[in-house]
Amino acid sequence: MSERYALLVSVEKYQDSKYGKVAFARADAEAMSDVLAANGFSKGNQYLLLDADATKARIDSHLRRALERLQEDDELYIYFVGHGFSDGLRNFIACYDTVFHDAARTSLLLQDIFEFVRGSRSHKVVLFLDTCHSGIEIDDTARAVSHGLTEPELRHFFDDAQYYVCFASCKSSEKSYPSVPLQHGIWTYHLVEALSGRAKEATQDGRLVTSTSLQRYLSKAVPLTLRSTRPELTTQTPVVFGNMTKEFLVADVDALIRAREAAAQAPEAQQLKRIALSTDRTARVTSLSGFRSHYYIPEKADERTNNWVASLATKEMTEALDSAYQDIKSHLRYRRKEMVIRQDSGWSEILTPDFTFRISVRLNERDTSQVIWKREIVNLANTAAANSPEFDQAFGDSFNRIEFDFSQAIDIAALIDGIEESHELEVEYPQDCSRCIVSADDFEFKLVVSPRSFSLEFQTRRTPRQLIDSFFRAQSRLLAEPEVRSLLSFA
Repeated sequence: MSERYALLVSVEKYQDSKYGKVAFARADAEAMSDVLAANGFSKGNQYLLLDADATKARIDSHLRRALERLQEDDELYIYFVGHGFSDGLRNFIACYDTVFHDAARTSLLLQDIFEFVRGSRSHKVVLFLDTCHSGIEIDDTARAVSHGLTEPELRHFFDDAQYYVCFASCKSSEKSYPSVPLQHGIWTYHLVEALSGRAKEATQDGRLVTSTSLQRYLSKAVPLTLRSTRPELTTQTPVVFGNMTKEFLVADVDALIRAREAAAQAPEAQQLKRIALSTDRTARVTSLSGFRSHYYIPEKADERTNNWVASLATKEMTEALDSAYQDIKSHLRYRRKEMVIRQDSGWSEILTPDFTFRISVRLNERDTSQVIWKREIVNLANTAAANSPEFDQAFGDSFNRIEFDFSQAIDIAALIDGIEESHELEVEYPQDCSRCIVSADDFEFKLVVSPRSFSLEFQTRRTPRQLIDSFFRAQSRLLAEPEVRSLLSFA
């Protein structure tokens, strides 16, 4: 039976301080390790060398050991993220212990890697290089050293190799950039997206990631992300080396896609579609940009005064909407036509294929000298998107409340009676039993249940995934009580 092996090398901070830090290199390698594991490269068959472990001797040793294990039908994927350079004739990989002033002798010669590969029994070796190839001085914004990798050596080996292919993050005259919003190198981020099955454009027939389909996707996605997240920069053009006359299967993501589709149909995923995330913030009416010194504070909140307040807050609403639009677009990578803006007096919203984001402003009914700004996410149609790191990156610690709508009204009085029979939960409620507040020693939130909804309210803001996780923990906690289980209808 064939085996799959992977060698992943990442150097984010070098021993020699003359080499600049490679931003997010560690996160890139760990993400690649996880996505390869999902594709059948078990963690036991992976060699992951990070920072101080990525010395020249260790890399050389682990590469030899991996290649010695390979049989004819086995596969080896090699991934490197860090600095790379050339002396004009030969290409090198900078290791953790590479000495800046003696770089050639203290780095790993790329040709040695090629010779190791040639001597292996395997017929399938893939090399991924997320390094800079340009001759630009070292800084923290790119994966670069003084003289970049040259293409002829790569082409000479891979173009003549029927079973080998190399994907590189940029051309020899360019730099490979990270993205602060993505918390990854841009090229590696999209590579992981492709191998995880989350980028349909990276597949052939929707299920297979081939050398051609992967390169086509990277060539489009990387420059697009660079322009949207780093507009001050120039270009980054992913390249591939290999005999492209023969199609090369990089990954079969069919099982990953099917698992994601099945998860979206699970009862838990269906519940997420009835969830809303929100937060409120108060501000003085006099602080709104449209307020003038001769204006009066309204005595009550009604449609007319709320429309007036909305007109005063036009500038703030526009700025907040634009900021949210840019965050959603850059992190979740929606196209322009996939993001629809709708606005009316006092509210604006962004409709995406997976959710709706809404901002609104209104007078505070209890204190009309104040307005209440509300931000919320509703209509969560894609649960995979809501549970992704990118979703958290787009919104950050923005919300302190999560609310779930019941499919049918529940009897609050009966629920109170059931909780009072429990020895684990406490409940507070008004005389009319219009709602109740449930508490327990391990609750860090206020849990409020009304006839039509179930909500968690926190003192501080949380990320979307933290709120969603808390919701399901609270739900499980309630359903663990026999006296309560039959009264709640979460389905």
